[in-house]
Amino acid sequence: MKVQSEPGRSPAATDADRLEAMERRALRAIQWIVCSGVLLLTIGAGTLSWAHLTK
Repeated sequence: MKVQSEPGRSPAATDADRLEAMERRALRAIQWIVCSGVLLLTIGAGTLSWAHLTK
């Protein structure tokens, strides 16, 4: 699918904008995955520790 470029902008600039948006989305996804993993590991470690302390 050919994307029409804006008047006064080169197709390379439009491609750069598109790639920048893709990079931003990828970075947000990576940050979300890392934060979720850290949170799950922290909760899991706390649960194991609590279970061990209350035996």
